[in-house]
Amino acid sequence: MKFVKVAKFSPNYQKLKQRLSSEDLANAYILKNLTTKATERVYYINHTKKDKDKATLIIYGLKQYHQEATSQNLITELLDLVGNISSLDLCFDSYKPYNIEAIKEYFEIYQPTKYQGNTIYINTPNLANILKICIYNKTIKNNLVLNVTEPKRPLTYRI
Repeated sequence: MKFVKVAKFSPNYQKLKQRLSSEDLANAYILKNLTTKATERVYYINHTKKDKDKATLIIYGLKQYHQEATSQNLITELLDLVGNISSLDLCFDSYKPYNIEAIKEYFEIYQPTKYQGNTIYINTPNLANILKICIYNKTIKNNLVLNVTEPKRPLTYRI
């Protein structure tokens, strides 16, 4: 595996730039399997200006509907290398919108008007080194028609 530079005019780079609009991108790299020539949905991003000493690791596809998900072993190895995580971006597909009022009991949230009810930013979570958390429901946010069923028991996530 090797990180290879993503061309700035490529659709992948433009999508990353749009996705990270609040951050200043310098370069982006995608993880490539040198044996099969296939790419993983794993990106390493350098920043410019005030965050030039920081980098972003983006791992897409923890759950996929139309292609194979990123290997859990690969994700574990990458996270072991990182060591200092300062923000989380969680995508959770659900059969209904989040209970935003319950989240407000624990965190001060910001909701973009465009994605009201489907995207939540927690800019001051007060959790160790975590500076920011973004939670969104891709099913609703992107108007996806997926077979997402109601869970038999409540789901609990610990951060």
